[in-house]
Amino acid sequence: MSFARSLTLKLLGTLLVTALLLAHAAAQPPMGGGDPFGAGGAPPAGPRKPGAPPVAPDEIRRAESIVIQQIRESNPTTALQIIGAAQSVLNFGRPDECKKYLEKFVAGKFPDDQLAALPATYGSAFFVDLGSNEKLQPEGAQVSTQVLTAAKKASEDPARLAALVKAVSDTNFEAASTALTKLEQAGPNLVGPVLQAIADPARSAEHQRLYAALIDLADTTTAPLLGTLAAAPEAQQIIAANVLGELRSRDAVRHLLAPALAPEASPPLQAAARRALTKIMGGVPKLHESELYLLRQFEQLKDGQQPFTVDADNNTIVWQWDDASKAPKASTLPLQDALRQLYARLATDLVKINAKNPEYQRLRLLHQLEFAKAIGGQGRPLAPTSPVVVLAKEAGPDMVVDVLSLAMTQKMHAAAIGATEILSLTGDAKLLSEDSPYMSVLSTALTHADRRVRNAAALAIVKYQPQKAFPGSSHVVEVLGDAVRTAGVDRALVIDGRGDYAQTIAGLLADQGYLAEIAVGSHDAFRKATNGTDYEFILVSDVLDLPVTEMVQLLRRDRRTALLPIGVIVGTDTVADVPKIIHDRNYRDPVGKIRSRSVDDVAVLLANDSRTYVAPRPHNAETVSFLTGEVRKRAGRDWTSREERLANGRAALAALKTLASDKDTLNRYGVLRTEPALIAALNNPTLLAPAAEVLGMIASPKAQTALVDVASQVLRPLSDRQAALAGLQVAIKSRGIGLTKQQILDQYARYNASENLDSETQAVLSGVLDALESRRPAVPTSAPAKP
Repeated sequence: MSFARSLTLKLLGTLLVTALLLAHAAAQPPMGGGDPFGAGGAPPAGPRKPGAPPVAPDEIRRAESIVIQQIRESNPTTALQIIGAAQSVLNFGRPDECKKYLEKFVAGKFPDDQLAALPATYGSAFFVDLGSNEKLQPEGAQVSTQVLTAAKKASEDPARLAALVKAVSDTNFEAASTALTKLEQAGPNLVGPVLQAIADPARSAEHQRLYAALIDLADTTTAPLLGTLAAAPEAQQIIAANVLGELRSRDAVRHLLAPALAPEASPPLQAAARRALTKIMGGVPKLHESELYLLRQFEQLKDGQQPFTVDADNNTIVWQWDDASKAPKASTLPLQDALRQLYARLATDLVKINAKNPEYQRLRLLHQLEFAKAIGGQGRPLAPTSPVVVLAKEAGPDMVVDVLSLAMTQKMHAAAIGATEILSLTGDAKLLSEDSPYMSVLSTALTHADRRVRNAAALAIVKYQPQKAFPGSSHVVEVLGDAVRTAGVDRALVIDGRGDYAQTIAGLLADQGYLAEIAVGSHDAFRKATNGTDYEFILVSDVLDLPVTEMVQLLRRDRRTALLPIGVIVGTDTVADVPKIIHDRNYRDPVGKIRSRSVDDVAVLLANDSRTYVAPRPHNAETVSFLTGEVRKRAGRDWTSREERLANGRAALAALKTLASDKDTLNRYGVLRTEPALIAALNNPTLLAPAAEVLGMIASPKAQTALVDVASQVLRPLSDRQAALAGLQVAIKSRGIGLTKQQILDQYARYNASENLDSETQAVLSGVLDALESRRPAVPTSAPAKP
């Protein structure tokens, strides 16, 4: 008999005896009264005196002492014994005593094989509870992590699993049953080794028992087998089809149609898939019926009829074949990503069934792009060698344009980003409809609500270098200018009917690194929100000249703000303000609209807007920080980091340089419209050099003034001043001097005042004068001579 079982029996006996003693004691009359044999009644007990000690029978203390003492005297030393003792004292209500055994366990540093065996005896839930019990920390979490990690590692150990798979076919029934039980404890990881064994012709004697094992453990094996049908080697797909057919798995139907009907499927795989479908459905659907079935699956998924089980965080487990381990492998995905993957798989199966249907080809590319960009990161370009890029190149630019149009229509932003990126690699100016009065699909992408789509479209068009104007060409520099203006800056818009309160919130946002603008009233708010500033989020108050829900709806209807996360702040200003709001209509209604809805009311009205967060009115740095954090979460993957915006800014400046390098394109696209953004970029150390270069090509008076100012600021880094000087030299050489006479005189004065400055600074200031004098016949008489 094991130590743990022996100790448990002893404790149960002790507790039983104690319970009987306590029950007997409770049934006895008070001392000194009544008949001990039950012949007479005891007088009622009188009331307890004030201050009397609480009832604590000696029997209870004696029973606890006996149990704890017995466990101590057992002196547990092995991992199994120590955990048994810890569990027993914890069940007896002694976390302090349990903590001592956990400390001893941690100090024991037991090997992984002993740790991995513990959940089978005490249950995994016990160790999970150890990690969450506040009274047992930090040892509880340490023991929980050690044991569960060792158990997971053991359950995934290929050698151990292979040995168990071998033992399942043992002629000894008890040994085979024990191996099957241990395999079941290993969970879905057993599927890979079992598939490998069944696929091995040399182990044909074991196949029947292993098939039976996969069927017996259906709750564990079904999901990995469904994943095996997607991309595993043919031998494993055949096994998976056979087992799923025996299991009568309805979820397998959607994945069995392609191997059963695809022309390129091998006869053995087709036969296995057909057998499985016959067992599940009673027959094999015809080709047209199968296509309609898969198309209905799309509609059902869109209607919310999805096959996944999700956790509290809306994540689910998805199984895929892993070539490296030669087994199905689980991954945890957000539900939306799992659905994206399933859409892509269904679309791929449609193409396998009917490869000549162009609609299915578009559907496959659309959903594969959506999944690849969502998983790979919407802000990271697709790898040129990735399967979806290879597929898109094979399909050709016209197919990719169709996919881009579908993606924008169906609001599949990840696919739209991916399609636009690919068009920059494979397309040309023919896609811009230069001879048509209508905007092309790629030009339409310049006005998309998602900034990544807009940026990718603008960069692709500049790369094409079209030789004449086309519908929508004016949007190119608008998009590039926005990318430069928002590079490296976290911008926000605060909307409130009271300027002082909005300014307070803006100040608190500034403490968090946001450049916040304020808008007072709905008209000012809508104008600023849609002027191309490209805010990271908007905070809108219910103190407004129209209901706050209407303000949100207005912002959602405009493409420029449709995807922005919005924080809606609702409620009173402070608790002390409540009486004023109740009794003073003017205070309650400061801008002509009574605020009569609570946070919950507004949250219900905006419940279908997943990018909006409703919260009480913030008043300090802590509450504003919490609010902005929650609002940012509403952006999801559409949120762009500062680093990504800097990269977008650099790419936009490179594109503007291409346009500005030729006078024809500079004028055709109206590059001069980006001048304010370029001048502002001179204050961004990362963008200063390329911005100065483009300003030098524009060479306008404002551009030259900005470059002169930067070059003359002695506190600026030398590299920044030299870059500004280089831009100024280009500007003056190409367009002449655009500075006023006074500005020129100021430069001479600055140079003459630099006598005590370092030689590098003097060289820059001298370079400015050299550039000015290169296009002037003589130095102005009112200016001091240059030394």
